Amino acid sequence: MEINLASSELFKTGKYFDQVNFLDNFHHADLSKYTGKQLFEYLSEVISVNSNLFIKRSAFKVLCELFILKKIETRIQVLGLISCFLDENEMLQNIALKYLAHFTPIIDDDLLHKLKECSDSPNAEVASQAYICLGILELTKSINENTLTSPLNSLTDSSVYFKAATLSVENRVDADFYLTFIALIKSIIAFDESEFLGLLTELKTQLQGRILYELNQADLELEYLLYKLSENLIGLFKQSENANGWLEFRPNIQALFELKIQADQLSLTESTNRNLLYKYRLSIFEKLESKILSVNLKTEQQKLEKLKALTGCEELQNYITYLLSLYPDEQEPTEDLQMLALLSDSFGAKQGLEIYQSIKNKETTLIQAIGKMLKNEQSGTLPFRTGSIIGQQILFDLMKEIGTLLQNYPADKMEVFSNILEEVIRYTRVTLVDHDKARHQFLYSEQDGGKGQTALEADLQDSMILYFEHSKIADGLEHERAKFVDGGRVDILYKKDILTIPIELKRSLSQPDQASLEDNYIAQAQTYTSGYEQLGIFVLLELSDKSKLPPPNFKDWFRIHHLTPSSNLELRYPDYVVSIVIPGNRTLPSSKSTYK
Repeated sequence: MEINLASSELFKTGKYFDQVNFLDNFHHADLSKYTGKQLFEYLSEVISVNSNLFIKRSAFKVLCELFILKKIETRIQVLGLISCFLDENEMLQNIALKYLAHFTPIIDDDLLHKLKECSDSPNAEVASQAYICLGILELTKSINENTLTSPLNSLTDSSVYFKAATLSVENRVDADFYLTFIALIKSIIAFDESEFLGLLTELKTQLQGRILYELNQADLELEYLLYKLSENLIGLFKQSENANGWLEFRPNIQALFELKIQADQLSLTESTNRNLLYKYRLSIFEKLESKILSVNLKTEQQKLEKLKALTGCEELQNYITYLLSLYPDEQEPTEDLQMLALLSDSFGAKQGLEIYQSIKNKETTLIQAIGKMLKNEQSGTLPFRTGSIIGQQILFDLMKEIGTLLQNYPADKMEVFSNILEEVIRYTRVTLVDHDKARHQFLYSEQDGGKGQTALEADLQDSMILYFEHSKIADGLEHERAKFVDGGRVDILYKKDILTIPIELKRSLSQPDQASLEDNYIAQAQTYTSGYEQLGIFVLLELSDKSKLPPPNFKDWFRIHHLTPSSNLELRYPDYVVSIVIPGNRTLPSSKSTYK
């Protein structure tokens, strides 16, 4: 196979089968004849001249793999191509997200923002792949930090993303693998032997199950290598745990040395995953190796020094020097504010501080504290309060603004309103990304099998009520309560002992602007609010024609309103309404295109 003018012409006029075959066999060519720049320019042209998405995807995949294998050096240009793909079709977004994690050191804020936006994609496959990428980036975050707290923090935060990936689509087995892997590493950090042995077996079972169904076995390479590194780490623990009872010292130290060599060889495996594997080694495994050895060999300093003096093997001498460097000095322990924050989150501020002080006073070991903390973690919680990263930011921004507007509002009531708003945002998010269109038929145009402009306010109400009945606000839910205020009735009502919050619903056939929204709808919603707790929610089902227009960004669906009431008196208790405009009469992306 030659990369020349003839092969370039293949992607302009050649047959589809020949194009696919050429790219499938690209790695078998003698690539040493070409510079990295030539390879990049060639594959970039293939991507730009071809309209077939699969060919674009295949050429991009080859290009990224050549970069990872250091056949292409232009990483900024490759990253720029990834950035462009994140704005393209879902198939191209997915392959870009798969390789983005390999560029950890040079991912800037703009690209990170794009990644988070992809996690809120209406396409569930794209959203779940974005969560996987965010989880991997979080796992490799603590490379340059030396404390054990840093990887523990990263493990906890990354599990949120992997859990979100499993909730986005079914059978996300790669996310399940990472969740088990995180649980395994946490149990090793806590020195919980019975726990980590069981999790290692579970990790192996997951891999064996995937081997049976995975079409491309190479896609399992990273998970297999992570499993082997975990197995090696546990072998290190088992080998060193009874160091004070070793009958022969040198053979056991030699065995530890050989385990280190095996881990180094695994980390340097020549593969398209070596960048990520190297980062995992730095951010997680090396920190755990040093912690295990410093704890299990803490009484063996004199024997190590004697062995170092007697051995004639330079490599073993260097390894023993490394082991001796792990012994803690007797200086005053430094502050670890990250650990204090973790303990406070797990046990509460008071008990967390007490445990932290006991660690500093050497009454409790760090390992014991981590073990207690991990056992205290709550399971079954959703990864994000609102179901998504963007939704979480919306909730934060809205509550921050409300907190500024109502500075003296009771904290307990504000927390309840936050829970209600959280569920409203979560519901609104589901209407955007749920791949089961039948659940929200009233939101789609007639040409796409929906109700179009015949959708009613009652459709929205029934949908929201059904959703809220299975949420955290179900216990205070009422609807269509007559004679609420001024003889009217509110569509949905949350009422508990300390708080009453109305949720008013309407429909519109035209696009509202800020002025028309307040003139036509907010006055009624604020009227209902005025008799109660200063806060209300208004939801508008907006049914204008959307066949030629893209939907507004999800963050633009939310506003806070206040209308000046009919009074000249100073307002001591102003009322505010949070509005949400949900676009209905939607057309699917394919229906908007006129391309043939």
